[in-house]
Amino acid sequence: MKRRDFVLCGAAAGLLIPAAGAAGASRQQKSQAPGADEQQVLLARDNAWGRAEKEGDIAALEQLLDEHFMLVDFDGSTYSKAQYLDSLRKTRFDSYLISKQLVRHWGETGIVTGEWRAKWTFEDKEDQGTLRFTAVFARRQGVWLAVAESVVKLAG
Repeated sequence: MKRRDFVLCGAAAGLLIPAAGAAGASRQQKSQAPGADEQQVLLARDNAWGRAEKEGDIAALEQLLDEHFMLVDFDGSTYSKAQYLDSLRKTRFDSYLISKQLVRHWGETGIVTGEWRAKWTFEDKEDQGTLRFTAVFARRQGVWLAVAESVVKLAG
């Protein structure tokens, strides 16, 4: 399991990481007007990711993640978008809290780091932990999409 087992037990994302609106326009965020605060947009995307992950909203995650998304889990294993989403279908969260988010952005690239605490069940196995995540976003045709996430499980 990843961030999100991890995948969860993202990961993712982690991360991650992740308060944008529900389905639809907020998840399909189009180009922002000149001067829009890109860091706030990235934070909203990351939070939407976290919400979708917690709720098992695969359709929302499909819209938030780039087609070439890659997760590096805390055990060093890697997951494609399809593998990550498949792991989430087998995961149930009992608790899920993302905090300490820090957002940076340079042109068409954004990074969100943070801390993620969760308790989950993956394929009937319970686990919990605190993880640090780094989520990388790229702006594709005006939409911020998660392209990668890496998670590290903290001791304790």
